[in-house]
Amino acid sequence: MNTGSLSDFMQLHADITAQEMSFIDSPIARGPEYAVARQNLFLVGGEKSELNRIYPILAPICEEVVHCGEAGSALKTKIINNYLASVSVVANAEALALASAVGLDRDFLRNLWKRTVAGRGSLETIFPNKAFIGDFTPGFSARLARKDLYLAQELGQKFGVPLSTGAAAIEMFTLQQTQGRIDDDWSALLDILQDMSTKS
Repeated sequence: MNTGSLSDFMQLHADITAQEMSFIDSPIARGPEYAVARQNLFLVGGEKSELNRIYPILAPICEEVVHCGEAGSALKTKIINNYLASVSVVANAEALALASAVGLDRDFLRNLWKRTVAGRGSLETIFPNKAFIGDFTPGFSARLARKDLYLAQELGQKFGVPLSTGAAAIEMFTLQQTQGRIDDDWSALLDILQDMSTKS
């Protein structure tokens, strides 16, 4: 049920299944308050038959069990989920700290951001409408995104707010430039990273 090393899990899985036993990855995808209320969300990796065997054990302490696929898939899902959540927390903290430093009201901004990509999220807006369907014509180009990130960095330096997530984002859009795609939509970065990835 923990979030641990994928390679360690796969080695244990191989060792245990070789002895004709089952070993399931079932990390929890919600926080402690949900555990107290028995509203956990379990991610499960393994054969469907194994899921059926463990469901009666998990059901009393959870609201939902999600089968992610083969062994290891739930752990992969949890690690990537936590990666996205953690980076989002850092980016939001940086933006809110910068907003406070320049004298803006965060409640005003939070309500405003709900009506923009910043608050609605690129997974619900940009990616489904652009990169997922192979449309890289610029709704908002990587060139403009990088320009605005530089402007934010200038503000951060002036007001003493470090914006490390923004600096990393500049590097990624610079990567998009090295691929000759700086004037493509900013979501084209997904296409570039997928082409660069090594699949085992």
